[in-house]
Parts: sequence; C-alpha cells; structure tokens
Amino acid sequence: MKGLLLKDFYNLRTTLKTMLMILVIFLAFVIIRHYEFALPLIPVLLSSSLLTTVINLDKHSKWNMLMVTAPIEKKELVQEKYALLMLLNICGILIGTAASIPFILSGKIKLVSFIDMTLLGWSISLLQGTIFLTLSYLFGKNLMEKLELMMVVSYVVSFAIIIPVYFLVPDLFGTENHSLIITHFIIFLAILAVYGILEQVSITKSMKSENL
Repeated sequence: MKGLLLKDFYNLRTTLKTMLMILVIFLAFVIIRHYEFALPLIPVLLSSSLLTTVINLDKHSKWNMLMVTAPIEKKELVQEKYALLMLLNICGILIGTAASIPFILSGKIKLVSFIDMTLLGWSISLLQGTIFLTLSYLFGKNLMEKLELMMVVSYVVSFAIIIPVYFLVPDLFGTENHSLIITHFIIFLAILAVYGILEQVSITKSMKSENL
C-alpha cells in the first residue's frame, strides 16, 4: 500500500505544482475580496480533482495491465485509490487550516464558521471523490475515455446532495451554532459511511472482473 501511494504522489509531482499555483490564485482572490470564510473550502474541494490525473496516468502507462504480474492483490489496488482520496482531502484541509489561522486569530473568521466550512468542504470533496472512483471501477471500460466528464458529474451530484442536506436538515435540530456543528458532523459521518460502503462495492466489482 505504501509503495502504491508513493508511486501516485510521485506521478502527481508536476500536477501538484500547477495545482498549488491555481490554489494560490484562488486564495489570493478570496482574501482580496474579503471572503475569508471560504478559505477552508477551496483547498479541500480542489484536492479530489487530482484523482483524474492519477487514473489518467495509470491508464496511459497501462499500469493495471503491468500489475497483473505483480504479487499484489486487486483488492489492494482499489483500497490504495480510496486511501489516496482520503490523504488528498486531509492535505487540502491542512492547507486550508494553515491559510485560515491568521484570520481566525485576527477575528475575521469565527472558529465556529471555520469548523463548519471545513466540514462542508470535506463532505463535498469526499463524496465527490468516492462517486468518481466508484464510477471508474463499476463502468471503467465504458467511461475511462470520459474521465473529465465523470469528474464534473461527480462534483455536480455531490453538490446537489450535500448543499440541500447541509442547509435543510439542521432546521430539524435547531439553528444554534453548536447544533449546526453537531448536525453537520453527523452528516459528514454519514458520508464517511458511504465512502466505506462504496469502497467495498468497488473491491467486489474488481475481484469479480479478475475472476472472469
């Protein structure tokens, strides 16, 4: 698993430089426009988009065909991609946290707002990445040529699910700040459960394909 993760991060080194430049531009725009509350959102939302690059590189290098002869189970290959998603999200959260700390200390961002935006961003990004990976494993042969489209669709679906739930469900529990945080955390845990379930679905599909 560690070796596979290192391989993917190594393959991402060039894309990461470009992504960091884009991220700096976005963050600068947010700060200049005084939308500091969005600082925790942007890095984590961008993080899962890197999955497209990883899968594209694997496809063009025929990595999966080469791995057939390697002493690695198909299950581990799938688990590694879902682990990569989680690590990319965590990196995005750390960057968003680092960018937000000066504004939290200065009072421009309330701690409650920071936690809420972090949960929102992670919820959307984790669900989007999970949907993208699951589609890749369930319909890989038919959709592999349309990875960018799959990425856009997975973003649209995740936003369409999370945003209404995120803002409507808390009305059932109250509108106090602590109630919102607790409710949004429960929503995140539900998405984490979906992440685990769809990972198992992807593993099952891959194992069946291997046995055919």
